[in-house]
Amino acid sequence: MLKRFISIRYVLPLSIALPLLLATGLTTLLAFLSGRHAIDVLSLELSNKALLSIEKHIAAALEVPQLINRYNAIAAGQGFLDPNNFEVLQSYFWDQTKTRQSGLDIYFGSENGNFLEVKRFPDGRTSLLLRDRTTAPRLEEYSLDSRGRKGEKRVTEQQYDPRIRPWYTKAREVGDLTWSPIYIFATYRQLGITSTVPLYNAQGDFIGAFGIDYRLSEISDFLAGLEISPRGVVFIIEPSGDLVASSTAQEPFLEIDEKQERLPAIQSQEPVIQFTMKYLLKNSDNLADIQEKTGFSYRLQGQRQLVQVAPLQENLGLNWLIVVVIPDRDFTELVYGNIRFILAIGIIVTGVATVLGVVASQWIVGPVGELHRAAKALKTDDFDALSLQEIASRPDEIGEFSQTFLEMVESIDTRQQSLGEKLEELSRKNEESRRTASQGRGFNLEDLQNLIARSQQVRQKRSHD
Repeated sequence: MLKRFISIRYVLPLSIALPLLLATGLTTLLAFLSGRHAIDVLSLELSNKALLSIEKHIAAALEVPQLINRYNAIAAGQGFLDPNNFEVLQSYFWDQTKTRQSGLDIYFGSENGNFLEVKRFPDGRTSLLLRDRTTAPRLEEYSLDSRGRKGEKRVTEQQYDPRIRPWYTKAREVGDLTWSPIYIFATYRQLGITSTVPLYNAQGDFIGAFGIDYRLSEISDFLAGLEISPRGVVFIIEPSGDLVASSTAQEPFLEIDEKQERLPAIQSQEPVIQFTMKYLLKNSDNLADIQEKTGFSYRLQGQRQLVQVAPLQENLGLNWLIVVVIPDRDFTELVYGNIRFILAIGIIVTGVATVLGVVASQWIVGPVGELHRAAKALKTDDFDALSLQEIASRPDEIGEFSQTFLEMVESIDTRQQSLGEKLEELSRKNEESRRTASQGRGFNLEDLQNLIARSQQVRQKRSHD
């Protein structure tokens, strides 16, 4: 069975197909490994690019409120701006709101509870919010015309005391330009932070604070428009784990009993945010300990997620973490497509080579089989020279071998014919000797024995030939 399997009929195609299959397998494996490495490198580059864009955007966006607040504090401290003169303060704030096209809210609150805010909306509309001893504890709202002059009064029942608001207490606590903690704005119920700076009189007594709001939805809008990868997700959290902003539709707060509360990122309805936070909290005892960029990966529903985490620390009190998550399937589809192409080409080449190997083996094995059958026929005296004429006419080595085989057969036939003739002559002489012996003429036993010996020698010699 083994000898039959080792036939050229099988060995030749296999000797062609097996190396090609091995080469195809190795090439596919190398393509897969190099593709995975390329995905990791590309993901890291995209994450770093996204982190840099986010840091630059937030730094630029937060710089404007800080500069305006610092300028206002200097102007008021040097007597160029009287914060108690609301008419002057209103005009002053209105001019400053024009510096930012996306809208700006600038205000001042004092220790006696007075409050004035000029609000510019993204569509260009402006309004005035006012609280003094005549309106306390309510806010009054007025529309402002194109020159910043007070217009129609809008009815509002909102009660407001600046002295208990997070931005005001933060300014009084820090005593310098700073950012408030994230809180819900009183006027439009959105999460945000406030750039705030305290104001002191000549005696060093705290008399109030300037503030400029920055809505976190602006960061979410920027993150949503950031091009990372088709399914990439970016979100920002505080060391407490609360969500600040994200590129998804997830709001960074919860509605509970008609009140808004901060949303822990681990409670997000977005699976990527939720599971990334679970991994972070599992592998970090305190998120505040993350002081440098770090990366890791985990699997979500069988898909590998590549994560980069970087701290965003601002010297005025902000301490956030930026998290970029890129699923590798955004790129593996292309890599796997290339692998499938390589594999298909390898299989096609192997198939074609195998077919050619089978054809070649048949081209070789067929004549060899005919020669084998001819040799067996020669052994049984059934050989027909015409059966090899077609093979002997081939111009290759097999044709030459067949021609030599026919010549050898012809030589054997000639020798056998000659041997037959000599045997017939010997038989005739033996017959004559027997006749002579039977007739008793000149019979010599020694001559008969010599004749038999010579006959045996001739037969042995013919058999050797």
